[in-house]
Amino acid sequence: MQAVQVDDLRGRLRSDTRSSHDRLDRHVSTFDLGEPDGLRSFLAMQLMALTRLEPLAKNSICAPAIHDLRARAEFDLRGLDETTALSCPDLTFTPHPMSVDYVIAGSRVGTAILRKRWLASKNAEVRATSAYFSAPTYMDMWRAFCDRATRETSSGPQADRIVGDAIGLFDFYGHCAASACA
Repeated sequence: MQAVQVDDLRGRLRSDTRSSHDRLDRHVSTFDLGEPDGLRSFLAMQLMALTRLEPLAKNSICAPAIHDLRARAEFDLRGLDETTALSCPDLTFTPHPMSVDYVIAGSRVGTAILRKRWLASKNAEVRATSAYFSAPTYMDMWRAFCDRATRETSSGPQADRIVGDAIGLFDFYGHCAASACA
């Protein structure tokens, strides 16, 4: 099978991160957002990942969104009486700001689908836990990332680092998801 040729960084990110992104999506889809335990696990995953990522993402477009989403996940977990200390996996590298933007700003697109699952819940406790799923869409950050990434080349050391870091972030989120279920 021949590799797909892409001319810009956005296309390469989409192509080269597909398997790690799909693996994370499969894991997240196992969280039943209509039930308190599934919602707890999802929010714990978000809180763990965003807590580790926030101090490393100051130069990313989506740094304000990371701060907001982390605070919302923490608020919702307190509302679900989740007071146990979360054991966060370590993020063992400092990701390139564009890899952070690709993963975080891009995740807001997927969150729209997850929000529909949350909204469909008949569970009063789940429906009362609304801070995270009531966050802004931050689509302006996604558009800004896409505009920049389509102007960047898909090859070279910087592109290689951004792609590698994005894969690492998807894998890191996967570790957080596994820890949230433990």
